[in-house]
Amino acid sequence: MAEPTTHYWCNTAASGFQIVKLHSESNGVCEVEPISGSLFQGEELKTFKVQKSDLHATQEAVNELVYLKFFSPASVVNSLRWRFQHDLIYSNAGLMTIAVNPFKKIEALYSEEQIINYSKSVDILSRPHVYAVAQTAYRRMKSTQVDQTILVSGLSGSGKTETVKFTIHYLSTIAGGGHGTLEQQINVAGLLLESFGNATTLLNANSSRFGKYTRIYFDKKGQMAGAEIKTYLLEKSRVSNAPENEKNFHIFYHLLNGMKDSELTEVFSTRSTPFSYLHNSTAAPATSQESLDLIRKQLQLMGFTPAEQTAMFKILFGVLHLGNVQFEARGEESAVTASSQTSLWNAAALLGVSQPALQKALTTLELKSSNTTIVLNKANAELSRDSLAKDIYERLFDWIVKRMNTTIALPADVDVDDYSHVSILDISGYETSSANSLEQLCINYTNDKLQQLFNSYVYKEQELYEEEGLNWTKMDIDLDLRSAISLVEQKPDGVFGILDQVCYRLDATDENLLSELALVHKSNPLVKVADKSFTIQHGPGPVSYSVGSFLVKNRDVMAAALENLMSSSKEQLLASLFTNGRPRTSNTSVTKYFSNQLSALLETIGETDCSYIKCIRPNAESTPDVFDSAYVRDQIMWCGVVETITLCDKGYPSHLDYSSFLNLFSDLPSTPRKENASPRERTQMALQDTLKPSEYALGKTRLFLAMGSHFKLDLMLESVRRQSPRDAVGQSKSFWQRTRETWGWMFS
Repeated sequence: MAEPTTHYWCNTAASGFQIVKLHSESNGVCEVEPISGSLFQGEELKTFKVQKSDLHATQEAVNELVYLKFFSPASVVNSLRWRFQHDLIYSNAGLMTIAVNPFKKIEALYSEEQIINYSKSVDILSRPHVYAVAQTAYRRMKSTQVDQTILVSGLSGSGKTETVKFTIHYLSTIAGGGHGTLEQQINVAGLLLESFGNATTLLNANSSRFGKYTRIYFDKKGQMAGAEIKTYLLEKSRVSNAPENEKNFHIFYHLLNGMKDSELTEVFSTRSTPFSYLHNSTAAPATSQESLDLIRKQLQLMGFTPAEQTAMFKILFGVLHLGNVQFEARGEESAVTASSQTSLWNAAALLGVSQPALQKALTTLELKSSNTTIVLNKANAELSRDSLAKDIYERLFDWIVKRMNTTIALPADVDVDDYSHVSILDISGYETSSANSLEQLCINYTNDKLQQLFNSYVYKEQELYEEEGLNWTKMDIDLDLRSAISLVEQKPDGVFGILDQVCYRLDATDENLLSELALVHKSNPLVKVADKSFTIQHGPGPVSYSVGSFLVKNRDVMAAALENLMSSSKEQLLASLFTNGRPRTSNTSVTKYFSNQLSALLETIGETDCSYIKCIRPNAESTPDVFDSAYVRDQIMWCGVVETITLCDKGYPSHLDYSSFLNLFSDLPSTPRKENASPRERTQMALQDTLKPSEYALGKTRLFLAMGSHFKLDLMLESVRRQSPRDAVGQSKSFWQRTRETWGWMFS
């Protein structure tokens, strides 16, 4: 250890990392004192004792975290903090780009000038930015014709939605191909889905409550030709049961605050009408007539006619009025209360059905087996009402996505196989709150799967070193989430499997689910069962799920009478929503339907080259200019940042086969011309006087380069070409540009 009085980063549970002065050391225990200025609120300036392993050398900030001179989690956090404080929110970390949410606008970062600079610059990876990731994926797609996927992940509120918007804006700008309207439409499609699929939560004022996979198609010249959007797991339960102190979907508030009084009268509402589904409050951030006017313009640009817009808004108000329909118990049966008959009439009128028919469908159930009709009790009538409201909203959302896809699709007379694509995945981040339910379980399970997809690259890289015969000591990397994933998806004993089994029992209760989980997984340390909840160990940590409504949500079955009634609606749009689409009276559970969707998505991603953007939330309060070291430290520790940097630092993150190397370096004087030598031998001769032995390794079939080696080779190649004007064309395209297009997983 260095001399006493040397400054170190100290890992503390509450504060993350802080700078301390070392006073003494004895048997691995150090006495340290915090440095004034590095204290956190409420902490005292006094000495304390820590383990020697908790001290890390201090280090300056860098663009590429692999180049930290004294690498440790502390130095990573320190570098991110310093850059954050100087509005440099992006950093590279080997395989991934880290984006720290500033919770404020930094206009200079996303100017048109920046787009031009990144689209024309050669050395973009030395200047981390979401534009650099997008440009690298686009350039590689053009040169190799290999489809690309950019995966954007992070906690809720970490800035994923904005990152995706910047990515799509960049791609549509540099590759618009002169299709001005198409460029606008692809950007506007994402904004519209925010209005209908995002909501204000405790963690995020603009939280995506669905997953989105945006595929942008390009022709052989790299010009944008069309796009397609796929959505996943809309949190439709928010329609009828928005959590306390949270909001419903943005669109409801845009309508109530933006429509003219005369328009509100036509949907039997006023600006202050109390709607149960909105917690009787119409107030919401950033809602005004200007916002609704913008949404209308966006809908028009996407091809929605004024008549269709009017029909959409009527349906949405029909849902709100439906939520105000209340029931009263009459023994074992129920009936609509006298005080909410007006709400029932309003809902029926807006949904294009008769009031008596709607009342009957909400309060009764037809039993086909005995050809009889029973009257539902109060609780089941309320479930019937909410089921209809959620179903209408989900079908409308799906229809909007389908209509937009028709507008931005490739021309009908072309073959999709003639086009390459760059896709951007934005899935809701890990979530935990005081009342987590089935939606949060699906979200967290998805994030575990996506994190494991990234982790697998780290494992496969070491396996490649061994297969190629490199002198490599395998690193002990603990990133495997397969056990946690298997706990949820394994058939038939995973959580999803057990949930489906319990759902098939007609008399099953949520408590039966807990009993089955406790019985099957009594010795599994990754799950704990309590009285009304169970806890699962996910990537970031344990999350507890309340089982209330788990069975109802998973069955997702709506009474046939309600579905038939909506299919007969006089409102043409609403009727079409129920005559097309997935029947909700089927036996396909939510978890089974979602698992199939997710499997198809992961299979699609697996056929592409992947780039990763890890969004980091700097503090839990969404406050600008505040960097909570402990909060950030916990995020980077579970998402593979530390392990990835370590592997890139000690390993060989760039590699290519020998023939490709010799082709790329044919201009270097050191490249031998001996045709009788093997490609491996010629590569070895080319590098022995060019790079140090520690800067590369020769495998059985390919060359491996350590971090930084490519920069040295690039400079050498450019120097040779400047001295040799015969290859003027080659000078315009540097080695770094070409290798970034064709090299290995470092640039995925």
